Amino acid sequence: MWQWRRFCAPIALFMMDWASIAGGSAALATAFLWACSGTAWGFAGRRIGALAVNILRISLASAILWGCYAIAHGAWLPQLSGRAWVLLGISGAIGVGIGDICYFRCVVIMGPRLASVVLALSPIFASAISYFPPLREHLGAQALVGICLTVAGVTWVVAEPGAGRAWQMPKDASFVQGLALGIAGSMASALGMVLTRMAFVTGAGELATDSSAAAVVRVWAGLVVTAVAVIASRRVVMVGRSLSDGRSMLIVLAGTLVGPVLGIWLSMVALKLIPAGIGVALIYTSPIMMVPLAWAFYHERPTGRAIAGTVLAVLGAALLMLR
Repeated sequence: MWQWRRFCAPIALFMMDWASIAGGSAALATAFLWACSGTAWGFAGRRIGALAVNILRISLASAILWGCYAIAHGAWLPQLSGRAWVLLGISGAIGVGIGDICYFRCVVIMGPRLASVVLALSPIFASAISYFPPLREHLGAQALVGICLTVAGVTWVVAEPGAGRAWQMPKDASFVQGLALGIAGSMASALGMVLTRMAFVTGAGELATDSSAAAVVRVWAGLVVTAVAVIASRRVVMVGRSLSDGRSMLIVLAGTLVGPVLGIWLSMVALKLIPAGIGVALIYTSPIMMVPLAWAFYHERPTGRAIAGTVLAVLGAALLMLR
């Protein structure tokens, strides 16, 4: 028995490292896709409004994810436990619903890059929340240093003076309003991610629950909250009119496919394999990936500070993935 355990130990270590690398890769892929979709939301939001973009993209995402799940699994409803349904439902309502409503308005006010600096606080919130029961995810010194480097790098890049000059703020909004919405969105997103992680972790400490099913439930819950917000704000007619804007609809569709559909599914994979604080830290490197997109789409050239911040964030991400 002792010899068998000694033989299996390196295999088990390899499998643990593989899970960390796969989870980290999924989180970084999510970051890139969310950077692409965030750029799309900014342009579409200026044309038809943040709330209209949010309800349209989440409706499309809900239909696409549900259809893919039904085809792949041969079932109309996600096959999950009652506990998973509750946790993922609350997670989607808070993170996808409330969090995205705040974030979308923040993007319209501050622009994709500056809005991202506030969302860079999410890893800190997620790590703090997941430290307490029931997760009790106590991160080591290397992981904590990685989170700090990642957040510092992202913040340094997107908070550079004059970074948002290419973005025109709406006349009926203020920087303080955008900042408050961004903080609220980052807190809601962090809490939603932690609740998702809780849904994956069973009482025995083993990972369970299907990633695609989790994505469907979260998006459904977010859709309900967003629909209530549209009705309560009496903007149903405005949303209906936005359907006639063909260019905005194409932007929303493209952003939905890369963000809420593929991006949310990959984020579920990441949170299934790695701790919540680490997963959120890697996912929120999306502002770094937005630097070349900002250059391409609204002509913000990356400066030496932006490049240095990018290197800092990449080093932090490497520490997290190789912990």
